[in-house]
Amino acid sequence: DWQRLLGLAQVERAVPVIYPRLRTLAGDIIPPEVLEQMRRLALVSDFAMLHLDSRLRESLGALHGAGIRVLLLKGAALAHTVYAGVRQRPMSDIDLLVDSSSAHVARRVMLDTGWREIVGGIPDAAYEHHHHLPPLRDGRAPDLQLEVHTALFPERQPFAFDVTDLWADARPLGAAFPNVFVPSPIHSLLHACLHFLWSHHGRFGVWRTVRDIDLLSRHPAVDWTAFSEVARAARGATSCY
Repeated sequence: DWQRLLGLAQVERAVPVIYPRLRTLAGDIIPPEVLEQMRRLALVSDFAMLHLDSRLRESLGALHGAGIRVLLLKGAALAHTVYAGVRQRPMSDIDLLVDSSSAHVARRVMLDTGWREIVGGIPDAAYEHHHHLPPLRDGRAPDLQLEVHTALFPERQPFAFDVTDLWADARPLGAAFPNVFVPSPIHSLLHACLHFLWSHHGRFGVWRTVRDIDLLSRHPAVDWTAFSEVARAARGATSCY
């Protein structure tokens, strides 16, 4: 059912990844109208991801100018490490982790960099014990959001895995991104598992998660004995399994 496949691919933001593969099967296998829909959606996604990458670089530059160190999380980190850029790892938001003492300053910097508060959304009070501040939307592309994180999970959570662990093994992203860091491959893998099974209850983002874990599991820096020890110490072995 090609229309159902297309619908699922849109939900998972998979169209720009599967389209180049499926177009080689054109002809009698895939209806031409479906292939054309995929082509157009893939172009739209590529354009959106190029804009996201531009906004990410602009935002990181502004935070560096304010003297705030940043650790990229989830898709933003993976796109610049295990994937060949954001076009290969489509996403709809940017997750930035900063020190809790710098969070509100970072938010003000983002508001000065073209991000806007979301009017009529979840009340700010709901984020008092949350792991990130109220999300911001891009003033140029409202579907794009940014979250300033101070932790990996809300206060009431079962894991012994927090930002102290993440920062301890974090790695600089490179000269092009001063004062910007990414988690170690082992911590990225652990976070992917815990976020999907605990935060999303295994119900949302399955395709992205499986794809992320597939690439991370092939990373030469992932030592499986070490990962097993880290997962157990974090009380996350069940989710990882």
